[in-house]
Amino acid sequence: DEVILGHTNEPEFKKLQNNEFMEALRDRTVKIDVPYITRLENEVKIYKKDFNSDKIPHIHIAPHTLEMASTWAIMTRLEDPKKADLTRLQKLKLYNGKTLPGYNEDNVKELRKEAIREGLEGISPRYIQDKVSNALVKNGHLGCLNPFMVFNELEAGLKHHSLITSQEQYDLYKEMLAITRQEYEDIIKNDVQKAISVDETAIQTLCANY
Repeated sequence: DEVILGHTNEPEFKKLQNNEFMEALRDRTVKIDVPYITRLENEVKIYKKDFNSDKIPHIHIAPHTLEMASTWAIMTRLEDPKKADLTRLQKLKLYNGKTLPGYNEDNVKELRKEAIREGLEGISPRYIQDKVSNALVKNGHLGCLNPFMVFNELEAGLKHHSLITSQEQYDLYKEMLAITRQEYEDIIKNDVQKAISVDETAIQTLCANY
C-alpha cells in the first residue's frame, strides 16, 4: 500500500474534480485544507525572516511596519463575525491572544468553528513580501521604511492582482486597508501618550525607534 502526498491550489483541485476522466483518482483522493495563517504574531514571523536589520542593515524599518502589513493580510482572510458587536479587527486581536470584554477562550474557539472557510481565501504572504520589497526599492534612498510606504504599495498592487475577480472584493480589501491605517494611527497615538507620561528620555527613545 502507498500514500501519495501532493499539494495544489484550490482552483486546480476543482478542475481535477471536474475532469470526467479522473474518476478513479477522485475516488481515492482525501482532501485536506491547509488555510493561510490567521494568528497575527505567526504572520509577522514570516516577514521578519526576510526583512530585518541583519539582511537589510542599510534600511531602518520603523516600528509596526511588518505588523500592519500582517494585520491587513489576515483581515482579508477572516470571515465577518456573526455577532454584530464584533468587527474583523477585534476578531483578529482575539485570535492573537488579546482579551476583549465579554469574550474568553471558549468564545474564540466558537468563532473559529463557525468560520468554515476562514483562511482559505484572501491575500497571500507572497503578495505582502512582494509589496514590502517594492517599498524598499522605491524608498531605499531615504534609508528607512514605514507603514505608510507599505500601505501605498499594498493599495497600488490591488488594481493588478490576478486573484481579485470582482469590484466587491476589491472594495472590501480597500476597506480593510483603511481600517488598518486607522489602527496604525491609534497605535502611534498610544505610543506617544505612553512616552509623554514617562519623561523626556522616553520621548527621545521613541523618536529614535521610529
